[in-house]
Amino acid sequence: VLMSTVRHNGIIYLAFIPRLSRIWGESLPGFYRWAGGMMTVFLLLGLGLTSVVAIGGEWVVVTLLRKAFAESGQILTQLSPILLFKSLSYGFGAILVSIGWQRFRLIPQAAASILAIGVNLLAIPNFGVRGAAWVYLLSEMVLMIGYGIIVLKWIGDRKRS
Repeated sequence: VLMSTVRHNGIIYLAFIPRLSRIWGESLPGFYRWAGGMMTVFLLLGLGLTSVVAIGGEWVVVTLLRKAFAESGQILTQLSPILLFKSLSYGFGAILVSIGWQRFRLIPQAAASILAIGVNLLAIPNFGVRGAAWVYLLSEMVLMIGYGIIVLKWIGDRKRS
């Protein structure tokens, strides 16, 4: 469920990039409007999907696979915020690609990866699968925040110039 939804966000992401890139070359106010609209779409999509999985994820797993898989349903529910984090990351990523700042995405990617490796070394032996799920949430949140900070820096640079 989570990976299928992430793939659908990727399709939306790829659809926005050419339009944003073209508008970026034509009009900064137009770019801000389109980017803001795109981010609104990703925010609403992420909130909606996160809510559906958080509310119904465990029920679906137990209904389809029976009580023996209840813990899997709980972990799916625990992971539901990833749908919001990924949605916003796709939006910020589309903006960064459109403005030619894709190379700066490596900074939050490296930070999230190093954090995930380090914290997983502690979380998995002590908390098992649930610990790994929390680390995954944390690393996706770090990635989303990192992309957002870079976009905000770019906006700040535009306002100063």
